[in-house]
Formats: sequence, C-alpha cells, structure tokens
Amino acid sequence: MFFGIILSFLGSMTAAVAEDLVVTLPYGQIRGRFVEPNYTPSFYAFQEIPFAAPPVGSLRFQPPQPVQPWEGILDTQENTKMCYQVTTDNQYENEDCLYLNVYSPVEPSSGASLPVLVNIYGGTFTHGSAMFRYSSPHSFMSRGVILVTFNYRVGPFGFLSTEDTVIPGNMGVKDQQYAIKWVNENIHLFGGDPEKITLIGQSAGGASVTYQILSPGSAGLFRAVIAESGSALCPWAHQRHALDTAQKVAKYIDENFDTDSSTQQLAEYLIGVDASAIDDASKKYQVWSPVVEPEHDDLASFKTQMAGYDSNVQRLLSENLNIVDSNTKTTVGNEIRSIYTDGLFQDDLANSIRYLSDNTFTRGVIRYAQFQAQYTDVYFYQFSYHGILGRNNASMEGIGRVEHGEDARYLSTGDVNIATYPETDQIVADRYMTLFINFVKTLDPLSQLDAASEEITWPKVTQDAFYYLDIDTTADVRQNPRDFSYQKWVDIYEKYGVQPFYTF
Repeated sequence: MFFGIILSFLGSMTAAVAEDLVVTLPYGQIRGRFVEPNYTPSFYAFQEIPFAAPPVGSLRFQPPQPVQPWEGILDTQENTKMCYQVTTDNQYENEDCLYLNVYSPVEPSSGASLPVLVNIYGGTFTHGSAMFRYSSPHSFMSRGVILVTFNYRVGPFGFLSTEDTVIPGNMGVKDQQYAIKWVNENIHLFGGDPEKITLIGQSAGGASVTYQILSPGSAGLFRAVIAESGSALCPWAHQRHALDTAQKVAKYIDENFDTDSSTQQLAEYLIGVDASAIDDASKKYQVWSPVVEPEHDDLASFKTQMAGYDSNVQRLLSENLNIVDSNTKTTVGNEIRSIYTDGLFQDDLANSIRYLSDNTFTRGVIRYAQFQAQYTDVYFYQFSYHGILGRNNASMEGIGRVEHGEDARYLSTGDVNIATYPETDQIVADRYMTLFINFVKTLDPLSQLDAASEEITWPKVTQDAFYYLDIDTTADVRQNPRDFSYQKWVDIYEKYGVQPFYTF
C-alpha cells in the first residue's frame, strides 16, 4: 500500500532554435533548449540554473547565499552536477550543486501564465538529484503546467549539526526554501504563475514539502502541496544525536581528532577538510529506514532481523516515545507486536512487513494529515494498483503488492510509449496524473475529469471523519486508512508516551 496527502492553456508550440531561447534573469541571461521527445509532446528546458552561491569553503554547512551575477549568456542546456550522495559514488557529485531546472510546454516569451509544479526529490535525505536523466519532465508536458526540479544538499553536507548555533543544521531544507523562493520570484519569466505554485515530493520529498508548510520562512511562497508517502512526522524525518554523529564523522576522517573539542573547533575542522573525506565518512554514519523486498535473496536475513526484534521487543519502540523504564519498554514492545501477530515476527513475515511499513511511513503520514486538516483542506489517498508500469515483481502472500515509491512511476513515465503497456496501466496512470494536475491548477483534484473517467467522489479529511480515496483499477472512497493498527498506536502514545513528541 502507498499513502499520500494532497493539501490544499497550453499556448501554441513553435519550433525554436536554442539560440533564440534566452531568458533574462535578475542575475544575468541564460540560454535553454527545445526538446522533441519520441513519444511525448515537445517542451522547453532550462537546466542547471544557479539559484544560490556554491556552498563551498566557508559556506559549507551554512544556509544558502545569494547567487552572484554573471556576464554574458549562461548555457543552461544540460545537467552536469548533483550534490554529494551518501549511498553511492557518482561522477556528477559536486559540492557546488545548488542548481534548478525549469521545463515548460510553452515558449518563455509566449505571455502564458501556467500553474507551476515544484518537485522535491526523495531519498531518505541521503541521496537524490534533479538531473534530467533521473527526474524527467516528459509526462507532465502535455498537462498545461510548468515543472521545476532542483538539487538540495543531502547527507552531512545538508544535515550535519552541532546542535547549537555553530552549525544549526537543516541546510538541505533551507536549500529547498531558497529554491522555492527563486521560483516564486522568477517563474513569471518562463510563463509561470507565481500565485499558482504547488510543491510535490515523494518519501523524503513528502516529508520536505510538509516541513515547508511548517516553516514560517516559506509562508506565501506556494499555495498547496502534494506529499507522497512521507511527512515531517515520520521517524526517519527527524535526526537525533546529531552532535555525536558529527563528532564521529570527524573521528573517522582523523582518528586523532579530539571528540572533547568545542563545537567551534569541530566546525573549523570539518570545514577545512576535503569534501571527499566527509563523503567517505558519511557512508559509515548514515541513517534511513529499511526498504523491504519480500521476494529477494535477502529473505533469510530479513527473518533474522525480525528474530532480533522477537528476542528484544524493546527494539520495537520508537525512540520518540521517550520511555526510559526498562520494564515499561518491554510491556510496550509486547503490545506493539500484538498489534500485528499473535506469535513471533520471525514466523509471520507478512505482518513483519506491515509493522515496518507503519513504523517507517504510514503512521507519520496519517498523523500529519490529521493535524493539517485542522488548518487547510486535506485530500488523502492510498495507491493500491499494481501493474507492469510499476516495475515491481516482489510479492508475499498476505500483503499487498505495491512497494514504496511504486506510484511515482505512474506520474513520471519518461519518454516511453505508454500505449505499449496494458490498458489498465494506461487508465490508472492517466487518472493519477489527472487528479494531481487538477489539484495543481484549481486546488480541486476532481475539477476536470474527462468523460472517459468513472464518477469519483473524494471527501476531504475532517476532524470527525477520515476519508481517503483508494486508487486501484477503480477509485473508491473509504474511511480510516490502516484501520487495523493506527488507532492502537495512538493509544500506545497516549498511554505510555512521554512528551514532547517530535515524530509519530
């Protein structure tokens, strides 16, 4: 199952040559390109536009700073940089990585004023990029919207903190805000409407768009968000023991580093070392939630992992519960396991996956939607459809077939001939995209369903009733997502948890 939250013109196409595609920004001129894909409409692309100064040298671990003006016309026709990645090494990794891309179905000087969709990539805050090859805009270009993608710092470069004012942290989230501000101020130069900006993000991107809702500095920069399978309340979206991790990174780079040094000395050391040394250290000190692949060579190790929970049920507790007493931890651990199985997790791997799904994603997404519904319109959905386009062959008896992030493949199909896929794949992909684009344009996901679509209703989440749309071969309204487990978690937090709670 996949859970998401939706929170509250096409002009004529001319065959322009690259030399004509020049846009004048407040900082200088840029030249884009005209793209003619194989199976999707043509569009205009401006890639790798600098939205902030390179975060290098003394700007490492600091909030983004204004981009410096340039002379001449800057070529923005390809992507050559991504931020340093924790999980992989890539030829495009670069500390100088704060760039964005603008993709539009209309020529910038057309006078259009299209709705704007700003995508924030996921990747557990440790990896991800906005490079064209990874974040292609093709499937959005026939929908009458402008798509913006951008890089933000991940891993230690984006989220290392000394837990004080020396390195406060959250550089990556501040990069996001800076990019969104750039879009708000400049998108009209590309035919976009700054009053109709919607943020969209999947997984860590979903957590990010909800963080932007919560951030006072983002107020007024956008009008709505779409959070897919992630929220600011998911356990992995909050870093704990950050200073300890920062000290360990320094110690990994230099075993003689004194971890009793002041945070100022720690910062000076880490700012002075080569970026590649921090990147190497980050591979040892990384935190993200597991990805479960049932039909896989690792199934035996997964069973061993769950046996570890069975032998020490205290490990089932979220640290956010703030429970200290060991006996209480054991009591709560047994209660948590009993939500999912009458026996042991190691003997019930399907329900083990349900536990991990709840603990990693579902609980925090549902809780955030409940809170947000007190202040804005909230549409909640569950993506349950499994098809060939999802490119997921994993299965396990007793649970659904949809894996984390599978729904995104029905939104960003790239330059592929979707007509070669099964009819149900085509219908679901069109319906899913239509719901999103309707919301981006009108704040009502059902506003412009075509005649071929079935009749769909989609009530908003209220304090009295939690409605959601289940998207499968049909789209049906249901109530209380994850009904078998969610309220039991609420009861555990209310009975045993010690506030303050930073996640859920």
